[in-house]
This record gives sequence, C-alpha cells and structure tokens, in this order.
Amino acid sequence: MVGLFQKSSLGQPQVFNNGRFSMDKSELNRLLLEHSAPVVQRLLSDDLLSIFPDCASLIADRISAAPAWQVALPVLSALAAGGSLEDGHAVATAWYPMYLASEILDNVEDREFTPDPHIPSPEVATNL
Repeated sequence: MVGLFQKSSLGQPQVFNNGRFSMDKSELNRLLLEHSAPVVQRLLSDDLLSIFPDCASLIADRISAAPAWQVALPVLSALAAGGSLEDGHAVATAWYPMYLASEILDNVEDREFTPDPHIPSPEVATNL
C-alpha cells in the first residue's frame, strides 16, 4: 500500500511511505531522537538554566518527559525550510520553553490547572 503510513494488523503506523521515500517506525524513532538530543542537551545546559533559574527545574522536569517528536519538530521544520541543523537547534531551544509556557497558561485559562511541585498555584504559573 502506498500512502502516508502503512498500518500493522493492530492499526498502528509502522512505515512512512510517500511513494518515493520509505521509513519504518524504528528508523523514524531514531531520527527523532537524533534531532531532539542536542536540543535537550542545550535546554539542560548550565548556560541556559542559569539565565532562567526560576524555570530551570520545570524545564528539566518537563523536557525529560517530552516525546522526541515534540522536541525534534522545530529542527526538522527548519531543515525542511532550507535552514541548517544549527538553525533548527536554536529554534527548538527557544521554542520549547515558549511551548511549555503556552501550555501552562492555557491550562490556567481553561481552569484545567493542576498544581505540581514546580507550579503550586495558578498565580505562580502566570508569573513564572
């Protein structure tokens, strides 16, 4: 079958196939991990964390649980738009904290905020 994804018998995508290019799930996972690892390393670097100490532990906690595709997406987008790998890493390093902030503020606005050790109240969330 030629399509965006071929499905296994369980209905899960196993192969990316657009007719010219094919990639199985393990190759795709490897690619995403390869492009997300440098971004995670930058986000956890002392240089960045010392600039934003109030956000350091939150970023460290959330980035460890983030799926690789979510971190790699800006890198792959930059490459697809003709940028360099370094451009993609810089964009993703700036984008992830903004994404995290928007998610937190959206939860506060939608009254779906759940306190955690980093953000104990909606007031702290909006000031972080």
